[in-house]
Amino acid sequence: MRSVLFAAVLPLCGIAQGPVEGRVLDAATAQPLPFCNVGVAGAAVGTLTNAEGRFRIDAAGPDAVLRFSYMGYATLELTAGEVARIDAVRIQPV
Repeated sequence: MRSVLFAAVLPLCGIAQGPVEGRVLDAATAQPLPFCNVGVAGAAVGTLTNAEGRFRIDAAGPDAVLRFSYMGYATLELTAGEVARIDAVRIQPV
């Protein structure tokens, strides 16, 4: 009985709100983009990347949409799950 309960609760762990960490780079030069805006679409949650382009933001699960914007670059939207699977977010200059 305990193993059945554990197996039923385990998938819910991925749904909980948790931090997403990553790095934002210029797609053309692979240089970090400091102070890039990172926000959760439809929520009042946001942060900026640090001087090395790194960020950490709380997202409401892997389907939450993260929006990356930086002056002179195209805005990019990715799910938190996509960001967690890649080494860096690369945004295109316009």
